[in-house]
Amino acid sequence: MKTIWLILVNAVVLYLSTLIIPTGIQSDAFLTTIWAATIVAGCNYIAFKTIIGLTLTAILLSISGIFGIIGAAFMVFAMEALFLYTANWLLVGFTITGFWWAMLVVTFLGIGNYMFLPKNKNTQNA
Repeated sequence: MKTIWLILVNAVVLYLSTLIIPTGIQSDAFLTTIWAATIVAGCNYIAFKTIIGLTLTAILLSISGIFGIIGAAFMVFAMEALFLYTANWLLVGFTITGFWWAMLVVTFLGIGNYMFLPKNKNTQNA
């Protein structure tokens, strides 16, 4: 159920992104954005933990302190932008015109996920 909610929230945010920045991201129909959100969720599920495990360790070991955190955050954003480009490559009718537009859409996705996805709360008392 959580995955379906994630896909729906991401689809709505992607569709709103097409309305807010029509030069950066375009979609023919809402169904196309649902497919794009499904592809992004699938990429996150399959590749995210493996890639984060490898790149986050390298980033944090090579750059310490605040720059390591900023570098890791940028790397996560760049990975999400690549996942959007995967949807762009696989879907007809879903277009992203540039890397920085994809980064802006990823920012919108992060805000939307933070606002609308349920948080994991520990209901068990200590």
